[in-house]
Amino acid sequence: ARKDMLESDSNLQQPGESNNAFQQRWQEQQSALMKMGYKELFGNYVVIRHEGGEFSTYAHFRAGSVKVEKGDVVKRGQVIGQLGHTGNSTAPHLHFQVTDGPDPIFSRGIPVVFSNIHVGILGYENVPLQSGWIVTAQP
Repeated sequence: ARKDMLESDSNLQQPGESNNAFQQRWQEQQSALMKMGYKELFGNYVVIRHEGGEFSTYAHFRAGSVKVEKGDVVKRGQVIGQLGHTGNSTAPHLHFQVTDGPDPIFSRGIPVVFSNIHVGILGYENVPLQSGWIVTAQP
């Protein structure tokens, strides 16, 4: 886990900045992060070990907001941090993935099925999510 990286305000598009200038500046910042080590891309992050050899990664937490430490037992529904935009992030968001190992880059991804969700227009429920789908939690 990491929790001391500052928000990546310089990664945000600035008022009056063209899309081309923004993309170029962002790529330069991404390269600088990579030179410091690939985990810098995740900003402030937490990896949780689950039963069955699965690990979930949560990345880009707000500076100073991570609430768990290595070795803590985390329970369903527990707050582990606040949404932010640290690391390689051009807007506040949460990066989430499940893998077969503790390293978020050098492990294989595992499909995730959420319960109690509804996928926008498609009407799917309890299926592996695809990138770009808009989901809503169901009561």
